[in-house]
Amino acid sequence: MVDIKEIAKSFVGRRAARFIGSRLPYRLAVLDRHFFAWLELLHAMERMSREEIVDYQTKTFLHILKRAYYETDFYREKYDKAGLDISKIKGLDDLGAIPLLTKAELRQHGARLVVKGKSPTRLARAATGGSTGTPLQLSVPRYAISRDWASICYQWARAGYRPGDGRVEFRGAVPGGNVLEALGPERVIRVNTSRINEVTLPRILAVIRASGYRYYHGYPSAVSEWCRLLRVAGERPDPPFAIFMASEMVYPHQLEQMRQVFPESYLFAHYGLAERVALGAWWGEGQRYHFLPAYGVVEAEESTGRLIGTSLLQDEVPLIRYLTDDATAALVGGRPDSPPYLFPVAEGIDGRLADYTYRVDGTLVAPALVTYPFMSGSTIAACKLVQRERSTIELLVEANPDAMGLAAEIERAITNLKALYGEDMRFETTMVDSLERSASGKFRWIECHIDDGRDDA
Repeated sequence: MVDIKEIAKSFVGRRAARFIGSRLPYRLAVLDRHFFAWLELLHAMERMSREEIVDYQTKTFLHILKRAYYETDFYREKYDKAGLDISKIKGLDDLGAIPLLTKAELRQHGARLVVKGKSPTRLARAATGGSTGTPLQLSVPRYAISRDWASICYQWARAGYRPGDGRVEFRGAVPGGNVLEALGPERVIRVNTSRINEVTLPRILAVIRASGYRYYHGYPSAVSEWCRLLRVAGERPDPPFAIFMASEMVYPHQLEQMRQVFPESYLFAHYGLAERVALGAWWGEGQRYHFLPAYGVVEAEESTGRLIGTSLLQDEVPLIRYLTDDATAALVGGRPDSPPYLFPVAEGIDGRLADYTYRVDGTLVAPALVTYPFMSGSTIAACKLVQRERSTIELLVEANPDAMGLAAEIERAITNLKALYGEDMRFETTMVDSLERSASGKFRWIECHIDDGRDDA
């Protein structure tokens, strides 16, 4: 089994200076020993055989399984109730005998998944995007965040990116509602995706040009809207070396917008979850997602194709056979034209079925931003936003109509939505017994039916 501690020792002396170069401020402010050790592990796996990588996965998984069973009440009770004898689990071929972990369980028992001796209050907090309508708050060890970032940087290196390279982020809001902000140590310019429009375009463009940053990172909906505005305005900035897409499902018309404006740029789509049980990516012309085996063990549920992930990233909040809300048409062990150290391979992911909506004035609202109004909800089981005209959004609410506090929660959600969309947006609430879902439990939680020529603008 690969010893991460030994790798860390050798890496700091052997490769750190060459890797960072002149990026010492970024190194001190952002990166740590967990980042470097994990990055070296990923590089080491490129030199391993398939059997050696599977051996690493197996030993790491069995360690996590034993810790989950013996050091958490949740897993002990869950497995005992299911009649599971973990001593009979000898390897990854036995995964099917282990009960799945559901999102409902994680939501209800999150604190009980933390191993004994680790306080949930000392862990970092993360939240899912809520693509099925109900965001999830969870705890995560801080070292897992460093390993996650190392894994992302490892993926992006395929497009020439190195940690500390400047990038422009089209992701989320900016404090104070500003058009953009600069994050010095990270060398990031963050563009407020809610304020990308014809009026703000010149200012955003001037800042990007002045920075010289040549990597884009953001929601596909936001990057494609940026590209559409550039095209309409007749602007042609220096093309980014690569466009890194994340957090949303990627649609063909979005890729077309990017390719029309930046045909030279390398397109790269990242797939990950806040739960950190799987990490995959596609790049270039191919759109098959290749997963990192060191990051997690990835399976597909036979009946629905839903992805199942077991995190190998950390062992303090074990996530074993976690059933995600995303599904794949096909999941294979590998492909002849794929790197042998990246597996399995998904032909496509039917996930993040969201759309982008508009304010009354026509400015873009990215899907990921719309999750925040629902972060504190407890009585709404799921919800869906449907926009058929600029001035009105219908809010479909799946909940027990007699639930205590439901009216107040809906009112609070609408208040938060108005803060996002503006006071001139009208919201109409419709109660439903259940929202239509696919076999994988997925539904389009945001639908925009406004035909404004986005596909061919």
